[in-house]
Amino acid sequence: MSARDRIVELVRVRAGELTENPSNWRRHPAAQRAALRGLLQEVGYADALLARRDRDWLVLIDGHLRKSLDPDQVVPVLVLDVSEAEADKLLVALDPLAALARPDPEALSRLLGRVGTESDGLADLFEGLAREARAAFSRLLASPEEIPEEVEPRTRPGDLFLVGAHRLLCGDARRADDLRRLMGQARADLLLTDPPYGVGYVGKTPRALRIRGDEATGLRELLRAAFSRVGEVLRAGAPIYLFSPAGELSVVFAQAFVAQGWRLHQTLVWVKDAPVLGHADYHYRHEPILYGYVPSETRRGRGKGGWYGGNDQDSVLEVPRPRASADHPTTKPVELLRRLIANGSRTGQAVLDPFAGSGSTLVAAELLGRRGFGVEIDPAYCDVALARLEALTGARGKRRAS
Repeated sequence: MSARDRIVELVRVRAGELTENPSNWRRHPAAQRAALRGLLQEVGYADALLARRDRDWLVLIDGHLRKSLDPDQVVPVLVLDVSEAEADKLLVALDPLAALARPDPEALSRLLGRVGTESDGLADLFEGLAREARAAFSRLLASPEEIPEEVEPRTRPGDLFLVGAHRLLCGDARRADDLRRLMGQARADLLLTDPPYGVGYVGKTPRALRIRGDEATGLRELLRAAFSRVGEVLRAGAPIYLFSPAGELSVVFAQAFVAQGWRLHQTLVWVKDAPVLGHADYHYRHEPILYGYVPSETRRGRGKGGWYGGNDQDSVLEVPRPRASADHPTTKPVELLRRLIANGSRTGQAVLDPFAGSGSTLVAAELLGRRGFGVEIDPAYCDVALARLEALTGARGKRRAS
């Protein structure tokens, strides 16, 4: 497309010398005036007003609020070579066109976290934006976080389901054939998983759900075998996020992590909004997340390869835990998983969860435009994961039998 350049010149004139457009349809409330005044005081003029010449006058097209703040202020004005009809078209379209942009609530939240102001008007604007970002994020996650009340039982051991860009296998992460079948020709760009903790956890819902393999006996061998198979399908340099129990079992997880040859870089902490009541002296309100990566020729992490998040993040992730689920006892919040995936991968890359549970990692991958690959040994949990993915993508899962 070839577009004409209609800008004639840039002039600087007193705001009071500009003529308001009689067709201007925009009205500016006090809060907007206060915010703009604060921005001009702290930054100054960083964009120009728009006007057209009509005989001896400069008639505004865009910039009426800036003109009204101080008639003696010298302002920059781009003079356009447009007709009155073309000026009306710009007057109608400019603001609505800008309003069509869809905000990314996560990116906006990161940006707001870096921006400070001494202006009350700007502070009110930023706080309003922060509230909107939180509300938008909550709306975005309301459906994905929800686990359907009624789930169709249809998964058999060995079934491989394709749902949109995602693949879910009812299999065993300790089996090399299962991992290869799941991945096909792909290799995982990021590993995010929540293995059984070996604590024999019983869900708090009436069904008292349990997780297969969640016993202390055999935990070391479970982790060793699964990590060994997973290591065969991970790319060099792939980030790894591993949810871990606290206390002495955290040593078992860390040892299994390092024994696989992966670099254990940091321990992150997920802080919940309420503790999980149990038999410990201090009720746990946090869970550790082991963070590292597969060794590669280049250093990984922030400022290097494999890091796509902002520079303002810290090791404490405060995210409310999901409400008790009737279909899985230890579901992780989608918001938390989204953050980790967004920091460690790009759009279209492959995210692997070899202990997929109710499918929250695959749901987060869908929200971010990644390809999710999951293995889950329990057919009932596969059914839940399928139901969630289908509700989110609108696609019916296609079965590929063993």
